[in-house]
Amino acid sequence: MNEDLLIQQAGRKDLDAWEKLIHLYKRPIYRFIYRMVHHQADADDLSQLVFLSAFKHIDSFKVGTNFRAWFYQIAKHLCVDFFRRRSKEEKKRIPLIENEAMTPAHSTDSEIGLNDLQKRVAEALETLPESQKIIMTLHLEGLSHQEISRIINRPEATVRWRLFYARKKLKNILSDYLH
Repeated sequence: MNEDLLIQQAGRKDLDAWEKLIHLYKRPIYRFIYRMVHHQADADDLSQLVFLSAFKHIDSFKVGTNFRAWFYQIAKHLCVDFFRRRSKEEKKRIPLIENEAMTPAHSTDSEIGLNDLQKRVAEALETLPESQKIIMTLHLEGLSHQEISRIINRPEATVRWRLFYARKKLKNILSDYLH
């Protein structure tokens, strides 16, 4: 069954069609969100919110436009909201002294099996300004400049410019490791 037909059926709240769309987009949406938040439980929660939000607002999707970009746009908005809420919560928290008893026995990175280079790239991505981080993460997910442009609601030239500077900054950060 082709994607356009699934989208039309999902628009009529056909749960079977919706389940097939979830199956198509579950992994790439989760990967994008995980690359943004670097925490498995948060990525799980945000992924579920993406699909719930998309289901709730499927009627706002314009037939003939890029469905994949629409999905990623929802994910991007939820990640930005997540960071805003987390930032507000961190300002309210009382700092604690971290000790070994409070440190988890295993990290999400080890569970997912990220190698050293992937860890360094993830750390380097964290140093980018939010606008560059979002664009670079979407680019790493294989989205085109046009799709990224639609997701962030900016011209393609802006996407290319921010991607160029993000690559340049990542290259500088990772230069010691790559040589």
